[in-house]
Amino acid sequence: MLDVCLPGYRRQLKLHRYWVTHSGRTYRGLPKGSHGSTNPEIHVSHIRRLAAFFNIVACAERELGH
Repeated sequence: MLDVCLPGYRRQLKLHRYWVTHSGRTYRGLPKGSHGSTNPEIHVSHIRRLAAFFNIVACAERELGH
């Protein structure tokens, strides 16, 4: 979804979270998952906050089918 809705973003792996950066803004709330899992289950509330933060709600809804 981010590849389509937020081209040029960067993702940085931190201790417990991913930081997503685009156009000088950084969203720091995307969790890595339970106990640092590299394939986490990410809850919809995190995606909603990220989409609102970067103002990509309409595109995210299209891409995710909601």
